[in-house]
Amino acid sequence: MSPTLLQQVREANKKFLAGTPQLLDSSGAPFIVVTCMDPRLTGVIEAALGLPPHRAIVIRTAGNSVSDANTDVLRSVAAAIFLKGGKEIFIAGHTDCALSKFSAAAAIESFRNAGIPRSAFGDADLRNWFGAFTDVKANVISAVEYLRKSVLVPKDVKVHGLIIRIESGEAEVIADGDVAPAEVAPTQVKHEEVAAPPPIAAATAAAAPSAPAPAPASLVQKGVKGPVVIPTSEKTPGPIKPPESMLDAAMIVRDFIYHERRNAQFERTLAKINNLLKTERDPVRLVTELDAVAHSYKAKYPKLPGALEYLKNSLQGKGATGFGFRELMKRMLE
Repeated sequence: MSPTLLQQVREANKKFLAGTPQLLDSSGAPFIVVTCMDPRLTGVIEAALGLPPHRAIVIRTAGNSVSDANTDVLRSVAAAIFLKGGKEIFIAGHTDCALSKFSAAAAIESFRNAGIPRSAFGDADLRNWFGAFTDVKANVISAVEYLRKSVLVPKDVKVHGLIIRIESGEAEVIADGDVAPAEVAPTQVKHEEVAAPPPIAAATAAAAPSAPAPAPASLVQKGVKGPVVIPTSEKTPGPIKPPESMLDAAMIVRDFIYHERRNAQFERTLAKINNLLKTERDPVRLVTELDAVAHSYKAKYPKLPGALEYLKNSLQGKGATGFGFRELMKRMLE
C-alpha cells in the first residue's frame, strides 16, 4: 500500500532532522499548508515538511488561525481547493508563537508610538482583533475542526494538524486526518463542546424560528474520544444573510449538490446539467436550469434561493463572462 501524504510528510521531516532533506514528489496532487507568518519559518518549513514547488500551496497568516474572525484564510483555502485542486490540508502551527504571548498593553504602546489611535482597531477586544490565543496546540486543533466542519471544505478533503518546533524544525502530528473522525485521539483542549445539529434539522429550525432552541450540552473534553467541536453561541434565528460574492454563492450551491448527489435520481439530474455545461456557453442558462432543479429543495436549503439569485444577477451584469463560474461548476459536478 502506498504511503499516505501525511506519512510522506512525516518521512520528509525525519530526513530533514537527519540532515538529508528531501522534497516530496512534485507531480502528485496539490495540497494546502496553512502556517504562521513568523519569519523564522521562511525557508525552513519547505525543507522541514518536504514541500515541493508547484504542488504545495502555502497560506501564511498571523498565528495560522482559521475562524469566523479570520475568513480571508477560509477564502484562500476555498480557492486552493476549487481553483487549484488541493486535496488535503495541513494546519502547521509552531512553538514560541508570538500570538500565544500576546500583550494588549504592548500592542497599544506600539501602535500609539506609530501615531495610530486605539479607535483604528474598532471596539473589539484587541486579543480577538489580533487573533491571540494561549495554547499553541489548542489553536491548531480549533483550526482543524473549523475546516472539517466548514461547508466550503468537501468531506473527502483530509485536514491534518502539526506543531513545528521552531528551534529544530521537528514536526509533531497532533491531528491525524487519515483517522476517521470518531476515532481521533482525545485532545487536551478544555472548553465547552456543543453538538452541532444535522443539516436537515438546522434547515427545519431556520424555517420555524418559534421553536425553542435545544440547550447545549456541556461536556468534559479530557479523556473523551472524538473530535473537538468548536463552541457556537446560541442565537435566535434571524434573516438569512445573502452571499457577499460569487464565490460565496457558488459554495452554497456546491454544498447543496454535495449533499443531494447521494440520491440516485438527483445524480441523473446532475448528469443532464453536466451535459448542458459542456455545450451551453451562456452561464445564466446554467443557473436558470439549476434554479428549476433546486425548486423543491429550497425549504431544506434556505440559503439556496438567495445564492442562485445572486449568481444570476451577477452573471447578467454588464461585461460578465461567467468563465470563473463555469470552472467552479465543473469542479462541483466532478
